[in-house]
Amino acid sequence: MSSDKSDIAPQSAKIDPVPLEKEHDMQASDIETEMQKLRSDIAALAKTVAAVGADTAGAYRAKAGEVASDAIEASKGVLECARKDFELLEKDVVTRIRTRPLLALGLAAAVGFLLAHASSRR
Repeated sequence: MSSDKSDIAPQSAKIDPVPLEKEHDMQASDIETEMQKLRSDIAALAKTVAAVGADTAGAYRAKAGEVASDAIEASKGVLECARKDFELLEKDVVTRIRTRPLLALGLAAAVGFLLAHASSRR
C-alpha cells in the first residue's frame, strides 16, 4: 500500500520562471505601447482643439472687424447729419443777428450779466 500512496501523492509542480517573466515583459511592453498611442492621440487632439480655437478666434476677429466698420460708418453718418444741423442753426442765428443787431447785443449782455452774477456767488 505504501507504493500506492507514493503514486497518489501529489508531485510538487515546478513552475518555470522564464515564461512568467516573458509574459510580464510582454504585458509591460503592451502597456508602454498603449501609453505611447495615448500620448500621440492626446497630442493630436490638442492640435485639433488648437486649430479649431484658432479658426473660431479668426472668425470672431473678422466679425468684430465688420461690426466696428459698420459702427464707424454709422457714426460718420450721424456726425454728418449733426454738422448739417449746426450749419443751418448757425445760418439762422447769423440771419437773426443781422436783422436785429441791437436785440442780439442786449441778449448777449443779459446772458453775460447772469453768468457773472451766478459765478460770483460761489
